[in-house]
Amino acid sequence: MKKFLAIAILALTLGTAQAMTVDDVFNAFPDGDNVEKVVIDKDMLKMAGDKMPSELKDIETMQVINIKQPTTQQLNTAKQLQNAIIDDMELILDASEHSQNVAIFTSQEGESISKLLVIVADERDSNPEVAVVLVKGKLKADAIEKIMSLSQKN
Repeated sequence: MKKFLAIAILALTLGTAQAMTVDDVFNAFPDGDNVEKVVIDKDMLKMAGDKMPSELKDIETMQVINIKQPTTQQLNTAKQLQNAIIDDMELILDASEHSQNVAIFTSQEGESISKLLVIVADERDSNPEVAVVLVKGKLKADAIEKIMSLSQKN
């Protein structure tokens, strides 16, 4: 019984030690010539007015990192983050197709999603790219569908 308890405590300690915060995810990509970082707050989102889809009206902030022509290290970092354990977040999608890897994490409060984190590592030879998007607010499931449909138009 003591061995079982010791192993359980060790497993919990190791699992906790490897967990990252959302800030750790964003800090994993230091500023560089090919790194664009944008933070959009509630006031900036209000400027969109009627152009903002109704499903997205309750967004508080958005943080975006976009890396054009990422280095091998930046691509590897993005892929490692897609497999990370992120505090208070649950991995809801982990997909890979044609050199494009996508991971989506969420945090829920009741029936609403309070945080949505999307990490994309696109390794296509002609146009490799890394994108990290964090949306905070009060989102319903249809908001995620709307965000994904908007991102596919670009």
